[in-house]
Amino acid sequence: WMKSLIPTSVEVYHDSLCRKIWREDDKWHVIFRADGWEQHITARYLVGADGANSMVRRHLYPDHQIRKYVAIQQWFAEKHPVPFYSCIFDNAITDCYSWSISKDGY
Repeated sequence: WMKSLIPTSVEVYHDSLCRKIWREDDKWHVIFRADGWEQHITARYLVGADGANSMVRRHLYPDHQIRKYVAIQQWFAEKHPVPFYSCIFDNAITDCYSWSISKDGY
């Protein structure tokens, strides 16, 4: 639903790979690969929605290292007929959290 708020004057590129970004005067320069060819665009604003290993974040904050955690996924047969969501926050155990989501009998 958020993408529906983007004005039609804004170009959105999907399934692309950002190669390089830099700021020059009041514009952002972006070199990226999409549809098998490399493109160079300029923009007034740059939105980094590229996940945990964000090139945008690394460019803006080169000295900031993000914390890394291990994720473990397990499946268990569900015994309750009503789906539920649970979340565990306990800073006596860890500074992380865990959750469970029931779906499709698991």
